[in-house]
Amino acid sequence: MVADRRLPIILLVEDDQRLAQVLCRVLTKSGYEVEWAVDAAAAACDFERPPEVALLDLHLPDGDGVDLAGMLRTRYPDLPMILMTGCPFRLRDRPEGVKYFRQVLQKPLELPHLREAISAALKEDPHACHDAACPR
Repeated sequence: MVADRRLPIILLVEDDQRLAQVLCRVLTKSGYEVEWAVDAAAAACDFERPPEVALLDLHLPDGDGVDLAGMLRTRYPDLPMILMTGCPFRLRDRPEGVKYFRQVLQKPLELPHLREAISAALKEDPHACHDAACPR
């Protein structure tokens, strides 16, 4: 009997349909199951299995990735999140929001960097200290 091996789930929140389709295809071929949400409201729904990584766009039709990250952090405290943005300078307006993300990737995305970021997020200890003030 073959064991039921479940693929890691990535929550992809991206309103650009073309980019989302490409990312879904690339991530699926890379061995992940992808739950695609087109906006923050869709990402806020309950999933059959919780995601293991969230890949969030900064600009969404009904909000932004920083606000969504705050909501997801409440629901899934150990969920590693990666932010995608074409406008990284907008994060200067909300520097406190960067704390939610393991990494910020600038669009257009470079697929090797995306794969590395996801792989690192999956391997990282969720209880590791990421704050510069943490004792070493």
